[in-house]
Amino acid sequence: MQTLLRLIATLALALGAHTAHARGDGDIWIMVVGPMCLSQYPSHASTEMGKIFLRGAAIDDFVERPFARCFRQHNWASRNLCEDVMGLQKEQMRDLQSVHERHRDEIRRLKPAFDYFNSYINQDPASPSWPFACPEEAR
Repeated sequence: MQTLLRLIATLALALGAHTAHARGDGDIWIMVVGPMCLSQYPSHASTEMGKIFLRGAAIDDFVERPFARCFRQHNWASRNLCEDVMGLQKEQMRDLQSVHERHRDEIRRLKPAFDYFNSYINQDPASPSWPFACPEEAR
C-alpha cells in the first residue's frame, strides 16, 4: 500500500505539482490537497473523494501516517477548501478549474505543504531518517 501511494504521488509530483498547484496548470494540486483534507477532516472518509484517496485503507490507519499527522499539526487547508474538494463527485474530477479558481489564493499559500509532501514521498522508507520530518512551522 505504501509503495502504491508513493508511486502515484511521485508520478503526480514529478509532473510538476510544485509549480502547477499555484498556477492552476492541470489539476495535480488535488493530489496533495485531497490527502491533506482527509487527514485534517477524517469525517470526509465516506465521501466519494474520501474513498478515492483512502484506496481501501481504513481511515484510522490513514490518519496515523506521518504525513497525515503533519497535515493535522499545521491545519494548512481550510474547512471551505476541503468541503469543496471532498464534496466532488468522480465525474467532476475532469474539470477542477472552478474549485481551483474559488480557492486560488489559499492553494498558493499551501506551498509549504506541497514541499513537505513532495519530500516525504520521495524519501526512501528504508532510510534511517524516514519519515521525512514535518516542518516546525509553516513558512
